Amino acid sequence: MSGPSGRARGGQAGRAVPAVRVGRFADLDEQHRQWWALWAELWLYAQRHGEGAERLARGQAETRAVLAAALSRQTAGSTDQLAAVIHALWTGFMLKRLVNPDALAPEAFACAVRTLVGRTPITTPHDTGGTADG
Repeated sequence: MSGPSGRARGGQAGRAVPAVRVGRFADLDEQHRQWWALWAELWLYAQRHGEGAERLARGQAETRAVLAAALSRQTAGSTDQLAAVIHALWTGFMLKRLVNPDALAPEAFACAVRTLVGRTPITTPHDTGGTADG
């Protein structure tokens, strides 16, 4: 799954992914809402049909490879596991926002990614001291 934007893109070598690019992954406009609703249906189908699970796994592996390539331009060492964690975070973040868009600020995803790659502490401009459960 390459996501609604088609491809993940990294920044220039040695620079963090700009928040506006990472932030696009957290958008919940109508196109993204439809994409993630379809993804949820495909995930459920894959749970019941082995061939669907294999196809979904291949798509997820492609997405992680694109993420790892983008991360490798910014982070030393292997980025495969980091890409897997960011991909899982993105999936959970978006599924949470489908149910309750106000549960997490859209900026929270970009802040979390920057934290994971060692760029900033995990805070957002809209932190209210609430719980992560929303």
